[in-house]
Amino acid sequence: MKIITTIEISQKAKRTLIVDLLRSPFDGIYRALSQVLALTIAVDVFHASDFQKAIISGGPYLGLVSAIFLTRLFIKSNLTCNVLLSLINLSFAFCMLILYFNSNIVVYTYLISLGLAIIAVRPFVMTPILHNNYESSYRGKFYGYYFSLVSISTLLFIHYASQYYQNNQNNYSNIILVFVATGLCAAFIVYFFPKEKLPSKKSLDKSFLQILKDDPLFLKMLMIWFLFGFANLGINPLKVVFLMEEQYGFNYTLSQTTFLLGIIPAFTFLIFTPVMAHLFDKFNFIKLRILLNVFLGLSIITFFSIKNYYGFIASGILFGIGLAGGNIAWNLWITKLTTPEKSFSYMSIHQFMTGVRGVLGPLVYFYLVGLTSPLSMAFISFVLIFISVLFLIPLIKKGESFNN
Repeated sequence: MKIITTIEISQKAKRTLIVDLLRSPFDGIYRALSQVLALTIAVDVFHASDFQKAIISGGPYLGLVSAIFLTRLFIKSNLTCNVLLSLINLSFAFCMLILYFNSNIVVYTYLISLGLAIIAVRPFVMTPILHNNYESSYRGKFYGYYFSLVSISTLLFIHYASQYYQNNQNNYSNIILVFVATGLCAAFIVYFFPKEKLPSKKSLDKSFLQILKDDPLFLKMLMIWFLFGFANLGINPLKVVFLMEEQYGFNYTLSQTTFLLGIIPAFTFLIFTPVMAHLFDKFNFIKLRILLNVFLGLSIITFFSIKNYYGFIASGILFGIGLAGGNIAWNLWITKLTTPEKSFSYMSIHQFMTGVRGVLGPLVYFYLVGLTSPLSMAFISFVLIFISVLFLIPLIKKGESFNN
């Protein structure tokens, strides 16, 4: 494989890359479920209430919230990261298997949310593998290869799943079976990651509040990330409702909605991931984060202000560009900020904060949109993202000193 031999890397790094690439198609299916399919099925099949839509939208973030509580459990288990990842994927498969045999909105809401929460636990378990086996000089580049294949898988699965759904009288049950198989296959593949141990039990001596107190830059970044993350995660589920529900004047089908919210961003994501991976490795991280926020802010305003098919496409392109860099930044920025020994704890805190805003965002936005309008909520999101950029600007010089 040329991508492996063009850079001098260790055998463990090669193995990590190969397993990463092998698991990427299944992670693409996970992404299709969490970003588009879970909510569109709830709206199209079950006519879910706003509360149920908020629960499903917040599902992945419940898993992220749990990271800070699972940290101690995972460390005390003495299991290696690859074994933990296998167990997480198996748990998801079991959850989807139960869902396959049930078909009412209450069961769907809570089981699909639980499944999304389970797979969302994975990133902080992956962090030691990525930090210990990839050098900083190519970490973003190699993870970019993984994300490129994830994007292809997401794009293809959204397309074929939505086509199958429409051609089989809105039958979604076999799509759930695919999720069962995805969990089982992913569980098998990730077991072959290099065996990385979690930090020792001594790392539990320092509380998470103490970690934040000892690292003010980390604390500032978390607070700023909360601003633009809350804005982005709150508004995204409203896009599905805006396109599919008749009250907003579009009443698009599931296929049309998945094309605009899934395929367009995924295709753009695929094109721009190599560029963003290079920028992550070589560019000032704070400047990169500002650039990504600009794309996210513009995508939100474009979507809800232009309000036509071409505006939705333009918004999807802008969102895909922001997402291409945002996914790499979200997963790897901790590796720039701290040492491998601390990265597990840092990532669990980062995941927890993401989870909090991911749970609160949809609940707050679905409540407020009933009192205002989608355009008003888009404006609120844009203002929050703009404020986050203003807070990031003074940190640009510190971006140069991030640990590389």
